[in-house]
Amino acid sequence: MNKMKSNQKYGNIRNFFFPIKSQIKEVCETPEPISGPEDEQLISLPRYQGIEIPFKGKRLRVPDPVSCYYAYKEIFGVGIYEFATYKEKPRIIDCGANIGLSVIFFKTLHPMANIIAIEADPSIFDYLKKNLGELGCDDVSLIQKAVAATNGEVTFFTEGADAGRLGISINGVEKSIKVQCTTIDELIMDQEVDFLKIDIEGAETDVILGSKNLHLVKNLFVEYHSFQSSHQRLHEILAKLSGSGFRYFINAPFCPKKPFNQIESYLGMDLQLNISCIRNDS
Repeated sequence: MNKMKSNQKYGNIRNFFFPIKSQIKEVCETPEPISGPEDEQLISLPRYQGIEIPFKGKRLRVPDPVSCYYAYKEIFGVGIYEFATYKEKPRIIDCGANIGLSVIFFKTLHPMANIIAIEADPSIFDYLKKNLGELGCDDVSLIQKAVAATNGEVTFFTEGADAGRLGISINGVEKSIKVQCTTIDELIMDQEVDFLKIDIEGAETDVILGSKNLHLVKNLFVEYHSFQSSHQRLHEILAKLSGSGFRYFINAPFCPKKPFNQIESYLGMDLQLNISCIRNDS
């Protein structure tokens, strides 16, 4: 494998490709005591092996040490979801809540926030539920569904960490299951939303284009994914965001460094962008 390849979501990692397992292993012992999700030892641990690590005086259940480390670094270190509000109880919708790090961050920032957290993968949802209970986030509304453009049942491909997705196979050998869907507009429920996070591994374009209530959202974060096997639709998302009154700012966690010479990919994706949106009148 080309050692210059970079991880789609987490920057450069020593071993770019890791074997994907369809089952999450039982909690395993770590070679050295882990101090928390910020501990760089997590990078060197085997992927897709469940562990428990210290976090805020409690225990955080983690299905994949590597993705946990980089997610924590991005969420708590960089603060990509940080936003200010005058409200004591801002309304937050977290689409793709994974194991709960983003929800815990929101609760750290705004303790009285009214949060709806949605996660499609049943096994990851179990981590989410247990982590939020352990960390005292019992007032968060949890929904085990996928977020899609329409309601119904869809095929979901599990990855064992944070890259499960709707409708598009990850590598042809992973486990697929059927999950129920909800829509952004059903979650918004004609009420103002102070922060909407959409990290749903490729379904974001159809979800955003299908929404009629983005005008009710004050701050919006979208993780955009470009798949090698599909046409790029970034222009459609940006047009929708602009037409909905947003001013957007784009960061590229994963982008080929020399696309004229070589286009790197990770789990079928050749581009990932973080799109942070604020109201033009803010």
